[in-house]
Amino acid sequence: MKEVVLPSSSNPRSWKNATQMLRINFLTKANEQGGDFSTDVTSATYSPFATYVGIKAPNDNYYYETGKATKFQTVILSEKGKPVAGHRVKALCL
Repeated sequence: MKEVVLPSSSNPRSWKNATQMLRINFLTKANEQGGDFSTDVTSATYSPFATYVGIKAPNDNYYYETGKATKFQTVILSEKGKPVAGHRVKALCL
Protein backbone atom coordinates (compact mmCIF):
# COMPACT_ATOMS: atom_id res chain seq x y z
CA MET A 1 0.00 0.00 0.00
CA LYS A 2 1.21 3.47 -0.84
CA GLU A 3 1.48 6.15 1.85
CA VAL A 4 -0.79 9.14 1.25
CA VAL A 5 0.26 12.57 2.50
CA LEU A 6 -2.69 14.83 3.23
CA PRO A 7 -2.51 18.62 2.79
CA SER A 8 -2.00 20.58 6.02
CA SER A 9 -5.59 21.88 5.91
CA SER A 10 -6.81 18.33 6.37
CA ASN A 11 -4.79 17.91 9.57
CA PRO A 12 -7.29 17.67 12.47
CA ARG A 13 -5.01 19.83 14.62
CA SER A 14 -5.63 22.76 12.24
CA TRP A 15 -9.41 22.41 12.80
CA LYS A 16 -9.06 23.96 16.28
CA ASN A 17 -8.91 27.38 14.57
CA ALA A 18 -12.23 26.83 12.80
CA THR A 19 -14.67 29.72 13.22
CA GLN A 20 -17.76 27.77 12.19
CA MET A 21 -19.14 24.29 11.83
CA LEU A 22 -17.30 22.20 9.24
CA ARG A 23 -18.50 19.45 6.93
CA ILE A 24 -15.62 17.01 6.48
CA ASN A 25 -15.47 14.56 3.58
CA PHE A 26 -13.19 11.55 3.81
CA LEU A 27 -12.26 9.88 0.53
CA THR A 28 -10.55 6.53 0.94
CA LYS A 29 -8.97 4.50 -1.82
CA ALA A 30 -7.69 0.94 -1.47
CA ASN A 31 -5.36 -0.39 -4.17
CA GLU A 32 -5.69 -4.10 -4.81
CA GLN A 33 -2.83 -6.39 -5.88
CA GLY A 34 -4.37 -6.97 -9.33
CA GLY A 35 -4.31 -3.24 -10.11
CA ASP A 36 -7.98 -2.54 -9.35
CA PHE A 37 -8.97 -0.17 -6.60
CA SER A 38 -11.97 0.54 -4.43
CA THR A 39 -13.08 3.95 -3.19
CA ASP A 40 -15.46 5.11 -0.50
CA VAL A 41 -16.64 8.53 0.64
CA THR A 42 -17.77 9.27 4.19
CA SER A 43 -18.90 12.64 5.56
CA ALA A 44 -18.86 13.95 9.10
CA THR A 45 -19.68 17.22 10.85
CA TYR A 46 -17.15 18.93 13.13
CA SER A 47 -18.31 21.61 15.55
CA PRO A 48 -15.57 23.69 17.19
CA PHE A 49 -18.09 25.09 19.68
CA ALA A 50 -20.77 23.55 21.91
CA THR A 51 -23.14 26.50 21.36
CA TYR A 52 -23.75 29.21 18.73
CA VAL A 53 -25.40 32.65 18.90
CA GLY A 54 -28.09 33.71 16.45
CA ILE A 55 -29.05 37.38 16.05
CA LYS A 56 -32.29 38.70 14.55
CA ALA A 57 -32.52 42.32 13.48
CA PRO A 58 -35.61 44.23 14.66
CA ASN A 59 -36.57 45.25 11.11
CA ASP A 60 -35.79 44.29 7.54
CA ASN A 61 -34.03 47.42 6.35
CA TYR A 62 -30.90 46.91 8.53
CA TYR A 63 -30.43 50.67 8.91
CA TYR A 64 -30.49 52.15 12.40
CA GLU A 65 -30.13 55.62 13.82
CA THR A 66 -26.80 56.40 15.43
CA GLY A 67 -26.94 57.39 19.07
CA LYS A 68 -30.23 55.54 19.56
CA ALA A 69 -30.51 52.21 21.37
CA THR A 70 -31.65 49.29 19.21
CA LYS A 71 -32.67 45.91 20.59
CA PHE A 72 -31.83 42.71 18.77
CA GLN A 73 -33.32 39.30 19.52
CA THR A 74 -30.78 36.60 20.25
CA VAL A 75 -30.96 32.84 20.56
CA ILE A 76 -28.39 30.33 21.78
CA LEU A 77 -28.36 27.06 19.85
CA SER A 78 -26.57 23.78 20.47
CA GLU A 79 -24.34 22.32 17.77
CA LYS A 80 -27.41 20.24 16.79
CA GLY A 81 -29.48 23.43 16.24
CA LYS A 82 -31.65 23.06 19.36
CA PRO A 83 -32.32 26.08 21.64
CA VAL A 84 -30.26 26.16 24.84
CA ALA A 85 -31.61 27.90 27.96
CA GLY A 86 -29.66 29.60 30.71
CA HIS A 87 -27.13 31.54 28.63
CA ARG A 88 -26.78 35.31 28.46
CA VAL A 89 -25.45 37.23 25.48
CA LYS A 90 -23.35 40.33 25.91
CA ALA A 91 -22.63 42.26 22.70
CA LEU A 92 -20.38 45.20 22.03
CA CYS A 93 -20.92 47.34 18.93
CA LEU A 94 -17.91 49.25 17.70
